[in-house]
Amino acid sequence: TYRPSAWKPRRGHGGYGQGGYGQGGGYPGAGGVRRPLYLDSITVDCADGRGGGSQLADAIYNLADNGVLYIRSRGGVCRETLEIDHPVIIAGEGPPAFGNVGSGVAKLSPPDGAPCIRIAPGVKGVEIRDLVIEANQGGRSACIEAQDADVALIRSSVRYQGDASAIFVQGGSLIMRNSVVEARTNDAAILADAGVHAELRDESGQPQR
Repeated sequence: TYRPSAWKPRRGHGGYGQGGYGQGGGYPGAGGVRRPLYLDSITVDCADGRGGGSQLADAIYNLADNGVLYIRSRGGVCRETLEIDHPVIIAGEGPPAFGNVGSGVAKLSPPDGAPCIRIAPGVKGVEIRDLVIEANQGGRSACIEAQDADVALIRSSVRYQGDASAIFVQGGSLIMRNSVVEARTNDAAILADAGVHAELRDESGQPQR
């Protein structure tokens, strides 16, 4: 059964930037290291290539605790692994009222063999809303990894094909409401150890299987 590799922190929680990703945002601190901006919300449009290949990483780096990252739904697919080390909300933009503006679906699909979302141990409160998350060639990586963290999927879908679990949760809690997991794997679609508090419910509040 799949087990994730050890977490490597990118940013000191509540402190200054520690290097790694996020170098495009913030402002220079001591030694030239860029400090997070601690913004309440950031919007990313992955269809706009001018933002470079680390738009989501830069946004996560610069969000304050419990800040919101909005992902636009103009048809561009975000091709990054989200590495989250503090509590945030990831929200896909809803479908437009007029059908001639993009696909109406905010989608995250990482490079082949890479996880979609990794949540650092001890992070209490990562909420993912209205997002399509795909890993069509996950290899030995789970799509969503969380260790001793609290994660919620709301009105989201996970589509996974690979050798691991679509969602791997060890410790902490997992909340799923009106969400769908489709997994083509020999492992469990959702793998949670005995210490995980799990709440799986549909839109009407009834328990999901």
